[in-house]
Amino acid sequence: MGEITADLPGVIFIVVVNAGAAAIWLTWLGRKERSFPRFRSPRWFYPYFFLGALSGIAAGIIELSPLSQPYDSLGGIAGILGYYILFIALVEEGVKFAAFRLVSRWRDPLREPFDAAVGGATVGLGFAIMENAVYGLFRDPGLALLRSFVTIQGHMFFASIPALCYGMTMLHRDLQDHRGRSGLTVFGFAVAIIIHGLRNSFLDFGMDLSLIFMIDLVFLALLAALVNRAGEASPYRTFPWREWRRALPAIKRGLDADPENPNLLFRRGLYCLAAGQWVDACVAFDGVVETGRRRDLAKSYYAASLFACGEKEESEDLFGEHWPGLSPRERRQFARSLMGAMPSRAILRAEIRDITRKCEWSPHKRH
Repeated sequence: MGEITADLPGVIFIVVVNAGAAAIWLTWLGRKERSFPRFRSPRWFYPYFFLGALSGIAAGIIELSPLSQPYDSLGGIAGILGYYILFIALVEEGVKFAAFRLVSRWRDPLREPFDAAVGGATVGLGFAIMENAVYGLFRDPGLALLRSFVTIQGHMFFASIPALCYGMTMLHRDLQDHRGRSGLTVFGFAVAIIIHGLRNSFLDFGMDLSLIFMIDLVFLALLAALVNRAGEASPYRTFPWREWRRALPAIKRGLDADPENPNLLFRRGLYCLAAGQWVDACVAFDGVVETGRRRDLAKSYYAASLFACGEKEESEDLFGEHWPGLSPRERRQFARSLMGAMPSRAILRAEIRDITRKCEWSPHKRH
């Protein structure tokens, strides 16, 4: 690689360009997180970015090692394709996927394909930012700006392919055995390597830069489609109450993979209330109680579901036992969710509200 050629103004320029590019893309990923809201901070994917940047350093060390020498003796189209597909793309996608798995395994366990798609894309972003900085420092600061337009989306798209393939196995039972999970992940990894290698080969063949830019715009569109599709199918996505027909099948996919997930059971109960499926709501909230999470709140929703089923005496007893144990915030959450889930059932909501008001004066103490 040689010595650093950028002077101090050049270094400042590189830092500003890369910081701006990183901020823009992280904001875009954060908006995707909020477009399919899960009531969590987008900061969960920042570790993917930082480890992706470190993976860029690892790839640079490997690519400058003697491992590239066997390809130097090859000439022509075969040599170029072999170098970019079997070495450059293999190394770069390999270290990116290793970074993705390291974070997802030890720092932030995956819950669903959307997490995998965004995590993989964020690793690719960190990798691309580091690579752009190296090119700017050791070659020309202007390259950092140019590559911000023509390489970042490609690296994000390439890294998200095997990551999403791995994540898809989380919601499909027929892919959850070792063979199915490995097979789909290897397939995605191979696709990413081939596309990445061909893109670099076209550039080496002398393809016009404007055509390369058009290819990268296609990668951008594919990346957006991939992340959007994963988000739309997410069992954790917050659908409007009136869209319970879309919400319940998505939540079911999540519960098929993780039957005792208290968050998904809770969400299933709420959307069953919106659908008027009182018995199914009772089953879901009872499942939350069995997990031991948010017991008083889950019991209160269970009591509301029983009341809707006509079991008024048992419902009143449960409210009397568990409603006093709720915090003011949980009580407001309960009222808002019933209002949202059952907007046309004013009489039912009013009856439940009367019961809870009586229970507020109960001598029962918080657990």
